[in-house]
Amino acid sequence: MEDTLFDTQKKRDSSLSALKIGVETEFWRLLSDILKANIEVTTEKIIAGGGKESEMNRLRDKLAAYQEVLDTPDDLIRKLEHVEEDNVDIESDPYEKPEEPKENT
Repeated sequence: MEDTLFDTQKKRDSSLSALKIGVETEFWRLLSDILKANIEVTTEKIIAGGGKESEMNRLRDKLAAYQEVLDTPDDLIRKLEHVEEDNVDIESDPYEKPEEPKENT
């Protein structure tokens, strides 16, 4: 899927500004508090155990989803602050080695 959200510097700058403003709002503070409470409750349920394997897996999935939503704004801000070129995939793996050029034989 082609990136159309962050494919130009103007879009990245606008998104970065919106994210930085957004994480300072009362809405985000409230949502963060709700997510953190859900993370705490879900973690306690996982630690307590006792449920069926499918239920425990569902709890682990919920925990990962809560954490991902909570981390998304900061992750995007960090990535957008370090992207300078147009058409750069901000989801790329920073540790991925570039592909070696093929030799013409």
